[in-house]
Amino acid sequence: MFKDVRSFHCARGVVAAALVLVAIVSVAGCDDTVLDPFDGEERYFSVYGYIDDFQTTHRVRVVPVSRLSGVIRNPSDPQASIDATVTSVDLLTGAETRWRHSLEKLSDETYAHIYTGEFLVRAGRRYRLIVERSDGRRTIAETTVPRIVETFPARLGQVVVSADSSEISQNVIMEGVRAPYDITAVYFMESFFTTEVGQTNPVKYKINIPYGRGEGPTPDGGWWFTLDWVRDGAIVRDFLYRFNAQGTWDLPGQITSVSIRVRLLDENWGLANGELDPIVQSQPGAYSNVENGYGFWGSVGLLQQDFNLGPEFNWLVGL
Repeated sequence: MFKDVRSFHCARGVVAAALVLVAIVSVAGCDDTVLDPFDGEERYFSVYGYIDDFQTTHRVRVVPVSRLSGVIRNPSDPQASIDATVTSVDLLTGAETRWRHSLEKLSDETYAHIYTGEFLVRAGRRYRLIVERSDGRRTIAETTVPRIVETFPARLGQVVVSADSSEISQNVIMEGVRAPYDITAVYFMESFFTTEVGQTNPVKYKINIPYGRGEGPTPDGGWWFTLDWVRDGAIVRDFLYRFNAQGTWDLPGQITSVSIRVRLLDENWGLANGELDPIVQSQPGAYSNVENGYGFWGSVGLLQQDFNLGPEFNWLVGL
């Protein structure tokens, strides 16, 4: 089992987009000349969230569409109670999951209705989210978890070394990947330690180094980014030196393989100018895939390809 060095893990903003603070504006006044946006509108809830095939716990924020403000400042506020049952359905198998409710305090000191579902998400499958009131009225959203049907043949280009060796880089071309949200290089390390009885055991670790969204599209419809071996090497060496100083290993660590991990957004995510904008994404009706409601419910997929590296590759990171 590999231990995950989370201090280098990329904490991206997809979660922020899903749980972004969105208030449903209350309607002021009772003048008949004022247009009431709630009259004749069969919209019951705003939902914000996503499912992730890299996780087994999924969350969605639910806000009732009502004339009350959607902002909950105290658990005793009327808005702190909610008439909603949330379920999701795997439309291929019919498997149904009931999500559990909690009233959670947010970073701005307000509260939100958060529902949590526990289940495995499968790439390529379509899921339906159902938010239902006690009177049977429903808000529904569907998402298909992204999958690349073809193989995911990431190709490593030539290693490029500057004249003074201060820069060492290598392009990675990912065929069939059109709009990744997040790219991570995962370095798998191995060394050994000797037990008190003289037995030699392997020690394995992995280091996650973020690369954002990469460089951009390729002419043939793929995507590319550049591995920065100098930057990555500094991170890897710092990690190894700290562990060696603690006496964790008896021998210097070596890189055994590198994985390219790509997070993909489903086709419904609205990217403003090619970027995920939580403010734009959260506006009622903007890029919405919600029926009888507002907001957005999407999915995030995962692609990963491993490159087994021989000892000759360790010089790239200064080992």
